[in-house]
Amino acid sequence: LPELIHDTENGFLFDIRNIKELAQKMEYIFSHEPERKKMGTESLAIIQHHSIQKMVEQFEHIYKRLLSAKK
Repeated sequence: LPELIHDTENGFLFDIRNIKELAQKMEYIFSHEPERKKMGTESLAIIQHHSIQKMVEQFEHIYKRLLSAKK
């Protein structure tokens, strides 16, 4: 999910058809513990913007805006 994975910040993006690239990135992250921990921390920060509560609030805002535009 590119909207949740920011390449090299909290994970790696790769071409799903390129198994060699996937293997290289997996090998890298499994062998670099500090980088793995940093990416894990960054992931927790990023997902806060995608919590169920935040998403419901955004949908409610859109819904209310659409209702008020109909009047």
